[in-house]
Amino acid sequence: MQKRRNKGTAALEQSGSSISSGGARNIIENRGNVANQALHQTIHGDVHINQLVEGYGLYLEKQANVGHFGCRNESDLLKLLPIATEAAFNSYGKQHDTLCLDGTRAGVLDKISAWADGDAEQHIYWLNGMAGTGKSTIARTISQKYCTPTRRGASFFFSRGGGDVGHAGKFFTTIARQLAQVSPALRRHICEAIADQEEIASQTLRDQWNQLILHPLSKVDALSLKFSLVVVIDALDECEGDNDIRLLLQLFTEAKHLRSIRQIGRAHV
Repeated sequence: MQKRRNKGTAALEQSGSSISSGGARNIIENRGNVANQALHQTIHGDVHINQLVEGYGLYLEKQANVGHFGCRNESDLLKLLPIATEAAFNSYGKQHDTLCLDGTRAGVLDKISAWADGDAEQHIYWLNGMAGTGKSTIARTISQKYCTPTRRGASFFFSRGGGDVGHAGKFFTTIARQLAQVSPALRRHICEAIADQEEIASQTLRDQWNQLILHPLSKVDALSLKFSLVVVIDALDECEGDNDIRLLLQLFTEAKHLRSIRQIGRAHV
């Protein structure tokens, strides 16, 4: 563990070696006022800890069966979440997919925008219709508006037989990785969940939903986000496994008490 100065501020940064639990405790205590640490658990004996030095994205983790603590930064923790690389609306494989032309589909786009920007209790906007009626084009257009560097959001476009986007195995880990870019606070809470359960990506969809999405969002002040988070899910009916589809729909309804999130889903009928 090393200390460096940056514009008069002391920061903790990762080194190649680990430190003793006593050393970790001393560093946390001695740097408390300087690094503005947020201590979420107390270091006692063998209790697992995922302390965050707030503002620097640094975690101290107790290694299993070893009396030492190692350092993990947020980037390293997020890399433990596998992603479906072609899931996002602007992924490489979708660069030639069309958007709604100016002046077209104005009615439905205006309705979705009014819902996304409003304060209605309905937190899911369900877009359905016959195949070939332009639902995916609408979903991409909405994603382009709300999943931006200034607005932030998340998107997952399912595609039957499309590898990682053909099933739900990487759905929540992909959405969590995208949401981690929304705000430092949300990123911190997601990383805390990963540090606490590094095997979360191999656990059930319900556990992933609770630990990576629902609980982190519930800890974030909606006012601090400035905007409602919009999550666009396209072609849910093309997800492999009817049981997984039903479970995802059930889990989405559990977010109804969160004022910070809006979900847009579409499927064929």
